[in-house]
Amino acid sequence: MKRILIIFFIFMFLLIGGETFAKSAKVKMPVIKYNGTSYSLYYSAKSKELNGYINEYYKSRENYANWTELVALHHYPNAFYPIEHAQEFKLFLEESGSAANIIENDKNNSAILDFIIMNRKRLPIILEYNIFRYVKSPVCGTVGLQYARRYRINNPLDVDRIIKNINKTKKKQIKAIEKIKIPDIVTSDIDKGVYVQNKEPEPKVEVQEEKKEEVKSEEINSELPQAETKSEEEIVDKTEETDEKSEEKTSEQEEQKSTEDK
Repeated sequence: MKRILIIFFIFMFLLIGGETFAKSAKVKMPVIKYNGTSYSLYYSAKSKELNGYINEYYKSRENYANWTELVALHHYPNAFYPIEHAQEFKLFLEESGSAANIIENDKNNSAILDFIIMNRKRLPIILEYNIFRYVKSPVCGTVGLQYARRYRINNPLDVDRIIKNINKTKKKQIKAIEKIKIPDIVTSDIDKGVYVQNKEPEPKVEVQEEKKEEVKSEEINSELPQAETKSEEEIVDKTEETDEKSEEKTSEQEEQKSTEDK
């Protein structure tokens, strides 16, 4: 009898342990192929500003702290007209001092926007080339497919050369993003390529009417913070405020050093 009980408990232990291991095992993430390169889903979260999910795909061995290229999906449930949404973002970019080019397709109500944003105030110079392709969401609103290439430039003389190279390959990049079959937005929380467990589901929010997104921005920096959901405006700039704080900190350090020397 004791032997039977021991065998039973061993069996139950292996069964429960196996189920726990299967649940905790890393699930294979979706992949997007762009221009011959594979990008795996690494991060997904719901944006408070957009009220929709953002999915970030990275190349192998890259993440939100060290990326050079990324592909991302942005869901804008309250933006019902992709072309109009692209036009509004283009205006925002121009008001921020960044030129932007737009290609509109009235037949299928889609648009492609490409632009360069840059922080020249300190080394390394951070230069980003972005392409956004906006289409109607099969669920609600608009989906934006983003490709971004980030350059960290230590020699200011290299900036013009890099911009020339971007302009040479621009048509090829745009054609490549047009060919991508946009996947469904992943509406689960994912961090570091793993589904986030034990999180309460987000309550469903009914979309009543279109409303304009709150304009916020995030510093483009070589040392990125922990991943955050970013609206497209947040990609552009919060560099001046951060640079001013950095200068103030440097000034305080110099004054402190001067006082110690005395």
